Amino acid sequence: MKKWLLLALCALVAAPEPAAAATARGPLSALMSTKKKKKKKGVKKVRKKKRRPAPDAIVPDLPAAAEEEDELPPEVANEPDEAPLDPIDDEATEGTSSIEFEHKGYARMRFQHAVLDRHALLSGITPSQSEWLVTGELNTQPRLKLFDGALTLAGDVSLLGTSDKPHVGVALNELYLEASFFSAVYVTAGRRRISWGTGLSWNPTDLVNPRRDLLEPARTRAGALFLPSIDVALPWFTVSAFLSAPVTDDAYGLPSRVELTQPVIGARLMTRQLGVDMSMMYFRDQGKDRHSLGAAASSIIADTLEVHAEGVLHLGSVDRPPMQAVDACGPSLGDDPKVGGGAVAGIRHDWSDHSMVSVEYMYNSGGWAPNEYRLVRSELPCLRAAAKVAALTEPARAPAVATPLVLVRQHYLSVLAQRPHLTEDGWLEHIGISGGAIMSLSDASTVFQARVDATFSALTLGLMGAVTISPHQGEMSLSPTRGIIAFEARYAY
Repeated sequence: MKKWLLLALCALVAAPEPAAAATARGPLSALMSTKKKKKKKGVKKVRKKKRRPAPDAIVPDLPAAAEEEDELPPEVANEPDEAPLDPIDDEATEGTSSIEFEHKGYARMRFQHAVLDRHALLSGITPSQSEWLVTGELNTQPRLKLFDGALTLAGDVSLLGTSDKPHVGVALNELYLEASFFSAVYVTAGRRRISWGTGLSWNPTDLVNPRRDLLEPARTRAGALFLPSIDVALPWFTVSAFLSAPVTDDAYGLPSRVELTQPVIGARLMTRQLGVDMSMMYFRDQGKDRHSLGAAASSIIADTLEVHAEGVLHLGSVDRPPMQAVDACGPSLGDDPKVGGGAVAGIRHDWSDHSMVSVEYMYNSGGWAPNEYRLVRSELPCLRAAAKVAALTEPARAPAVATPLVLVRQHYLSVLAQRPHLTEDGWLEHIGISGGAIMSLSDASTVFQARVDATFSALTLGLMGAVTISPHQGEMSLSPTRGIIAFEARYAY
């Protein structure tokens, strides 16, 4: 009898705690864990619907997707149909703090051949390129989470080696510290690429991040310097603000100058109503002495079709094509307009296998009108000679144009597409394709891009190409880069 009583007592002690006892200990703790699991499950579902392509695909990151795999962005963490969670008291969280360290990166070798026209009108004005280029890259992306993810230190840094001078460089894409409070306030300080727009090919409301390379837009990951940026998720909308300082990098890719006296201030009010994500924005550029008003909207139709639009209105000064005027070369275009802006509107179709096709119309009022284009084109030979003289007298002087290819007109059409896996099974499952085109509606000149990737576990072999076509001496013929073909091997770890 004593033996049976002893066994019953042991079973009672080892039995799981009743639900009522768990509730008495702290209902918010159980609610928080349940909510977090449901929210994270929702984030993964959103990421599945709004695809994020491979890191080196032609298609840039889709702006509607959540930026972090395992974190709740303000827009997702703040669903209007559920009340925000109250902060958990110290007693409920005592002893639950944890430290998590994640690390990923890749090693990449790239061999590139460029077809150049040294007699092009922008030769010497755009950055010079070598016909043959070999590049090695060692990338690291560490992420340290403290206090159960309330504090995050993350980075995206690459060490570069190239056959061109300088032979060694650094790509400081991102390096930031993010803190979250009460699952509703997110504060970020450091260098990070954040965009409030909805466009894929171009974001007219993105006034602080470095411009994408049109030949390979997805490879541009460098972000702006935020001091800081703040997101506050409220029951029905999200309020965001940032203070950003322009950064100038030296030839090795390291920050050499920070313009703290010429910051850009931004603010945004974002909400989701009737199935439409809507944002209103305001920017103040101290360096350019201008105010800007922006707006963006996007909506999913029938689960597979997304429509989006984005625009900005500048009051004070309008960005023109980055050409340096020389008085000796002829009459100038006059003073820059004081009112202008840009807009993009498009539609995107998604498939369940992460394939997508996007078509967008882009408008930039700061581009050259037909009469301005004819005038500048007639003066470009003189401007090119002046740029070459400046390069000899001032070797450290940066080119007037920062990218190999620049858009200088007003109206464009963009098409982007990707298919990450050609088939669902078999060896073609490891093959992915992506590509796109940007056509000037003013003269039909076009830049085409295409890429094929073969992925085998952590190893990816890629072949990409880009070519410009310019009938009737269109604007794409101004650039000395006529085409690029490259092969690369990338090992992710």
